[in-house]
Amino acid sequence: MSVHEHTNTFDKELFKELAQLHNEIATKRKKENEFDELILSNKERAQHPNFLFLFAERVKSSSDYFSQHEEMCHFFYDIMKTNEQVKDMNFGLRAGIRLGMFEDLFEDYLSSRA
Repeated sequence: MSVHEHTNTFDKELFKELAQLHNEIATKRKKENEFDELILSNKERAQHPNFLFLFAERVKSSSDYFSQHEEMCHFFYDIMKTNEQVKDMNFGLRAGIRLGMFEDLFEDYLSSRA
């Protein structure tokens, strides 16, 4: 199944759950890896490009972060590269900059590991 086969279905319940988890991580009530675990255990449900908004809030553009969260980063990177809807989405200034930086730096990270 390709990454973007389920892009027309936006799972609002999963999005709410991830947003709540993001807030709990930000306030130190939950651990960072719990976000990764929830995304990776729900790949089928999290393929809609709207989930990139939450990822933009979580991601840190550094090799250390990429190494610690490689599978999740790769999941979102694949969505960015293969989903046609992403090109037409307006992420706003902050998320757009963060996702653009992530894309460039994650490509560098991947090529340095090849």
